[in-house]
Amino acid sequence: MIGMAVVIALLVLSNVYTYMRFQKQISIALDEVVSLQNENANLKKRKISKTVYRR
Repeated sequence: MIGMAVVIALLVLSNVYTYMRFQKQISIALDEVVSLQNENANLKKRKISKTVYRR
C-alpha cells in the first residue's frame, strides 16, 4: 500500500511539474502573439499616418 501511495504521489508531482512548465510556455507564446498584434497595429497606424501626410 505504501509503495502504491509513493508511486501515485510521484505521478501527481510529475504531472503538476509538466503542467506548470507547459503553462509557462503557453503564457510566453501568448505574450509573443500579443506583441506581434501590437506591432501590426502600429504598422497599420504608420501607414495611415503616411497617407495622411502625403495629402
